[in-house]
Amino acid sequence: NPKLQAAVAALPKCYCPDPQDIPAGYEKVAGGWQCAEGFIGAAVKRCEGELGCFTKPVLSGCAPTVACTPILVDTCELDASNCTNVMPGESCEVRCKPPYYGPKEMAMCPRDNTDPKRPLAWSMPQCQLEDCPDVANVPEGYGRADRGWQCAAGFTGNVTIGCSTQSACYTAPELSGCVPKKECRVPILDQCRFDTSNCDDISADASCQVRCSDHFVGAPASASCQASNFIPDVRTDLPWALPLKFGLPNCSAKACVDPLPIPTGYAKTVAGAKTAGGWQCEAGWLGTAVPTCHLDKQCQQLPFVLDGCSPPVPCVLPPVDDCAVDMSECYEVKGGLSCTARCKVPFAEASAEAYCLAGNIDPTTQLLWAKG
Repeated sequence: NPKLQAAVAALPKCYCPDPQDIPAGYEKVAGGWQCAEGFIGAAVKRCEGELGCFTKPVLSGCAPTVACTPILVDTCELDASNCTNVMPGESCEVRCKPPYYGPKEMAMCPRDNTDPKRPLAWSMPQCQLEDCPDVANVPEGYGRADRGWQCAAGFTGNVTIGCSTQSACYTAPELSGCVPKKECRVPILDQCRFDTSNCDDISADASCQVRCSDHFVGAPASASCQASNFIPDVRTDLPWALPLKFGLPNCSAKACVDPLPIPTGYAKTVAGAKTAGGWQCEAGWLGTAVPTCHLDKQCQQLPFVLDGCSPPVPCVLPPVDDCAVDMSECYEVKGGLSCTARCKVPFAEASAEAYCLAGNIDPTTQLLWAKG
């Protein structure tokens, strides 16, 4: 039967062959492949097809472990000479280098490191100098004291002694904290109200008083020029480079000069009083007297100005029909008074009351009609 197919008992099992040349980093073990010593990862074998039916076995997945990068340190203070070629999983010591002393620290390279640029994992040792040499050349602004150092005349601050490493690992002492005493700047204030003459040319660590001027009264306030006010590396010709720390006194104007003549509508509450509260509206006037003192450009006191009092004024007529309403009784009706408006002939006889509000000082206020 030409259509009868061949019977096959089972298909053959085909495998990818092992490579003939084993690359570095791989080794054959029972059941497959693994990364050789000095390599890390997961070994994988696969067959890659080439021309025709020929296949090529390829191993991949293993990478060589490499040393971490050396530590770059200050060789005058630290010794990291044995940390130049630390392999994965290894460690080394970073020590203080004499004349510095302190506990050592360990530096480690991760066990799985495959990155040649990976730095060692470490902490900086806390190194200190065993002894700093004495100051040979005393810098300007410093002087020896019975116990240590102090700021020289003309300087102010707190002396701090340190030790630094110079070229060729030479250690030298350093003095800091003293700054030249300079004059504090007095801010621009109202010279008519405040007197700052006591604070002119005040130097560091000195104090002064800001007073009220001759035309005002009040307790003086303290001001100080402290070294902490100084801002380093700031131009001293700037207005606030060296500010004066101060508080302002509470200055009140002295007794004002009476206005002469006293304007109409105002009267003193107490004979001879010259204080701001010694005035009231004259009898028949309405409002509250408000006196205000002023100084001229030469800080001389001028007679104060009285304001706030107004005379009572009558109300104006409301809008009506002049042909029908007679408002002749309602002209010049003052505050608190009323009038009668009547109907003109030939209109029917009728009337109504209108009134002006008590205390009226507005000449434009209209009469109001009474209810009823």
